[in-house]
Formats: sequence, structure tokens, C-alpha cells
Amino acid sequence: MELDPYYRWHTQKDQGCLNVAEPNVNTNDCPIELARDSALKIKKKYNNIDMLLVGYAGASCWPQCIEYTPEQLKNAIKEKKQRYLTMAEEYIKLFNPKFFMPFAGRYILSGKMADLNFKRGEPELEEAYDFLSSRFDQKNKAIVLNVNGYFDITTGKANAPYNRIDPKQKENYIKNIKSGLDTFKEANIKVSGADATRVEGVTKEAELGPVKGSTSISVILEIGPKILVISYLQGPAETDYSDIFDLMIENFSLAG
Repeated sequence: MELDPYYRWHTQKDQGCLNVAEPNVNTNDCPIELARDSALKIKKKYNNIDMLLVGYAGASCWPQCIEYTPEQLKNAIKEKKQRYLTMAEEYIKLFNPKFFMPFAGRYILSGKMADLNFKRGEPELEEAYDFLSSRFDQKNKAIVLNVNGYFDITTGKANAPYNRIDPKQKENYIKNIKSGLDTFKEANIKVSGADATRVEGVTKEAELGPVKGSTSISVILEIGPKILVISYLQGPAETDYSDIFDLMIENFSLAG
């Protein structure tokens, strides 16, 4: 994608970009309060935008990591969802694209944080599609794609209809698979003089990944801006080498 540097704009969070060869705009991670002036300059130069790739969610620790009463959490979830959906709507109104695609921001918290998934206040893709489709007619057509799907701007067609994710199936997946461990132990340790965290657990039965009863050990070190993870996995019928793993960690050196 060839970009005109003047029409690549920076915000405090991220940067938007414009495909100059074909007027397609990406506004993900660009809060409209910070990027509005730059967006208006793009709109002025490129009046007919074919495709707008627009974010509809924003990963953060709020509200799931804040100590709220149940009522406060409920209100915070509603506020966050509405804030991001409204921002996506504003971008669509500003650019008036032929097509727009709500995208990015999809993730699942796993392990001991799995229960926080239901407190994040992140709209599901289906929620964003339904909300934004109800705000615009066929002049601004909403597009969503399956994994590995594609959309042809010239024909206005996707390679396949979108398969909506069943929310109950996703909830079951989070609770029974991504939560990962039946038992869980965490300890602060030292590795080569640096602070580290040792996490140990026994895996649940899952459709994917290790069989039930496998022992999983991970040691996590923060080295400046980087994170190093050293892991050990042992099946339920395999020889226990966890003592050797711990000895290796004890003698691990960050030198060089």
C-alpha cells in the first residue's frame, strides 16, 4: 500500500492511514477527538471514499480491573460500548464511504483472567454491525468478513456470507477452554537477579491443546520493554521433569 506521507496522520495513541491509489481509509486506534482535523483534510482532498476501515472497540483495563459495585460496573460497560460505537458512527458520517467495515479490537482474556471477559465493555463484532447498519442505509453499506474472507470493492461482494458467532458458544469456549487451568499457583521469584513470576497449573479437558491433567509451568520475566516467557509442559502419563526445569531456571543467566 503506497501512502502519501501528508495523509498519514499521528495521534497520541496510534496512526491512521489512507491508501492513495484507491481511497480507502483506516481509522483504527485514532480517537476522533484527536484526529478530526486530519480526517477533514483527507475528506476535503478525497471526496469519494470507497472503503472505511473503522474501529469499534478499544482494549484497556477499564472497567474490568476497577473495583465497582455491580451497578457501577453495569453502567461503565454500557458507557464504554456506547462511546466506541458512537465514535465509529461519527467517522462514517464524516467520510461518507461507499462501504465501511467495523474491524480490529477482538481479543479474549485467558487463564485466570478469563472471567474478566464479561466485564470488559467491548462490543462484539455482531453488535457493532447491527448498531451501525441501523444508522445507515445502502448508500453506506456495512461489510463484515469471515476469517480469511475477502471483499471486492469493484463488485461490492464478499467471497462468502458472514457466519455470525453464537454468543452462547463463545461464552462456553471462554469458560471451559480458554480458562485453561483447574488448579493455579503463582509465586514471585528471582531469575538471574531479575524479578519474575512463576505460574503453575493443571490443564482442564479441552477440545484443543494439552490433554486433561497436563502440568503447565511458565516463568515470566520483564526485561525492559520486552517480556520473556520460559515454559514447561508435561502430559499426565509422562515422566515428571519439573525439578529439572526449576533447576534450569535457577541457573538461567541473562548475561549476553
